[in-house]
Amino acid sequence: LITGLRSVLYIVMLLMLVIYLFAIFGVLVFSLNDPARYGTVASAMLTLFQVSTLSRWTGIAYTSYYGCGNYRGDGDYYGHERDESFVFHTIDDEAVAPSDHGGASMFRTNFGDCQGFRCYKEAPSPSLVFAFYSIYIVLTSFVIMSLFISVISS
Repeated sequence: LITGLRSVLYIVMLLMLVIYLFAIFGVLVFSLNDPARYGTVASAMLTLFQVSTLSRWTGIAYTSYYGCGNYRGDGDYYGHERDESFVFHTIDDEAVAPSDHGGASMFRTNFGDCQGFRCYKEAPSPSLVFAFYSIYIVLTSFVIMSLFISVISS
């Protein structure tokens, strides 16, 4: 049991190392094009953890592939034109328009204040995005698969 837990710990450390290294590269390459997801190393690590679980990763990749100005994505991070379904309401059911605070857009929702982002420099890079996400997904899939195999075999 102890050797099995030790191997699981090593595999989790390897996964965190892979996520950290790809997060640094993602910040260097994609931070101007997608500051909501790759603006800081911490947000890039959360984004890459989501990609490693294969949960809605295509919206993340499409934003980098097409550019933050051309692809609306799975969330309204960059203050694009809103239709009626994107009007935010407060608890008192009063419609609130987004207001600008510096470089970010602040939105008030039932869950509190949320921060949106501006698309300052649209820099789509399709070939780099394809290589980045392909290598990352294959690598993390193998690491996660070895994690499950080590848990089952111990």
